[in-house]
Order: sequence, then C-alpha cells, then structure tokens
Amino acid sequence: MANILFATEPVFYLHHAQLDRIWYLWQQRDKKNRVHNYGGKALGGANVTLTDVLRLAGLDKDITVQDIMDTEGGELCYRYAGS
Repeated sequence: MANILFATEPVFYLHHAQLDRIWYLWQQRDKKNRVHNYGGKALGGANVTLTDVLRLAGLDKDITVQDIMDTEGGELCYRYAGS
C-alpha cells in the first residue's frame, strides 16, 4: 500500500478508518495495558519501541509511537461514538 495512488482512492480511507476503529476497540478491552502494548521487529531486524520516531516529512512535527498510542489523549484526542 506504499503506492501513492492508493491515497487518491476513497476506499483507502474507509479501509484505514476501519482499522483505526478496530484498534481502538481492542485497546478499550484493557486500556491500562494496551496503550503500551507495542513490539516486534522493524525492517532490518531491530526491535521496535514506543520511543521510535514517526517522521512526518514536514507535514507536521515528528512524533513518537508513544504519542499516538492512546487515541483519547496526547496528540490525537478522539474517541469513537457509542463506545
């Protein structure tokens, strides 16, 4: 999905909105722990951490993964209706 053409396709946004919603619902089942539950391997094999920087290429200030793990606080500050 790295192809920039996907960004012009409306279904792309619907798909990612649903992924965000599912992530939010999963976190709500154990929010105390799941807003800190992040791990795995990056390309090249290094371990990923909450302090990894997400570079936004000048579109906004760079942020860390930790900054956006909780949709109800920090940089994002939103919740889904009915939850």
